[in-house]
Amino acid sequence: MFKEEELVVFAEGKSILLMEDNEINAQIAESQLVPMGFNVEWAENGRMGLEMFLGSEENHFCCIITDIMMPEMDGFEAASNIRKSGRSDAKIPVLGVTANTYAEKEVKGNKDINQFITKPYKRNDLIEWICNDVMSYEAINDKDR
Repeated sequence: MFKEEELVVFAEGKSILLMEDNEINAQIAESQLVPMGFNVEWAENGRMGLEMFLGSEENHFCCIITDIMMPEMDGFEAASNIRKSGRSDAKIPVLGVTANTYAEKEVKGNKDINQFITKPYKRNDLIEWICNDVMSYEAINDKDR
């Protein structure tokens, strides 16, 4: 298990792709992630998020946080397209968030989204996911680079 001090060191200079159609929810997520040291790049829907991911340098983002239900392209489709992109960073950790607790079964059965939390989520939910999934993913991939 990682400590919060390690998280601050890890976060420095790292960018998170946030796909969220609700501006207030995006601001809440940013208010929890930026103080940890992350840069947050916000996409208003899955299509914009996919374009931002594909238009970035490989390994620019350390992870993706996506709302599940969005207009134009939902979080499932965006994550699926990222996985199919053929990029070296296509296995990036993806956290799915939703206020719809009925979607939990669908999210948990989705192979393109690594983890799932319901809204409203707490800062500790994000820290736990980043420490368990994102930092571990980075450690494994740093060995391969």
